[in-house]
Formats: sequence, structure tokens, C-alpha cells
Amino acid sequence: MLWAKNKTAGPAQTEKGDLWQKVESLAAFLRNTEEYREYSQYREALYLSGYFELVQELRQRQAQVHLARAVGVENRENEDELESLYAYFGAEPVLSNFLYAESRFFTLLQQIRDSFSGCLGLGMEESKNYDRNLN
Repeated sequence: MLWAKNKTAGPAQTEKGDLWQKVESLAAFLRNTEEYREYSQYREALYLSGYFELVQELRQRQAQVHLARAVGVENRENEDELESLYAYFGAEPVLSNFLYAESRFFTLLQQIRDSFSGCLGLGMEESKNYDRNLN
């Protein structure tokens, strides 16, 4: 088991063990989805291409721009650099394929999280009307 640390405990621990087994089953199911397979394929291509650092730079620039906007500061230089990176990423298949596949897979994960929240009645009122048909 990946998550359960103590297999010899009382009923509460047994329930948690069952929960982690179900989590592992869901993870195994997710590894077989088209979204995950594509994400893994393009992530590997990204590492092999040497573009991983460029993706990290993009994420750093995104965080800087979003943080500046959140506090009401506009930094035109950072925004211009971010736009340049977006243009470069769009023209480079390894980068654009990775970002697209990553977005698809993370969207699936978010839909699953939202469904769990809805099932449990957590979060905003509309999450209580969760959709069991994720796609």
C-alpha cells in the first residue's frame, strides 16, 4: 500500500486501509485513461527534449504576473516576457503538446475532486449538484 502505514490497528485504521486501497484502485484506473497516457507521453518527450527548464520559467513568469495582478500592480515587462513565452510555446510542438495534455489530465483530476466535494456536500452550494458523468 502506498498510503497506509499501519496495517495492524483497530477498526478505524482498517477503514482507512480500505480507503487507501480504493485510492490506489482509482489511481490505477486513471493511469489507463487517454488523458493520463498522453500526459505521460508528452511529459517524457518534454524531459528528453531539454525543455523542462523552459516550462519552469513559464510557470515562474505566470506566478509573478498573477501575483502582481492580485495586489494591483501591473508589470508590463513581466507580462511582455510571458506573452513571448506563450508565442514560443505555441510554435514548438513538444511544448504545446505537453501543455495541452497536462491541461486535459489536470482538468480530469479537478472534475474528480469537484465530484468528491459534491458527494460530500463540501464547497460552494452548486457543488452539491455534482455531475457523475465527468465527460
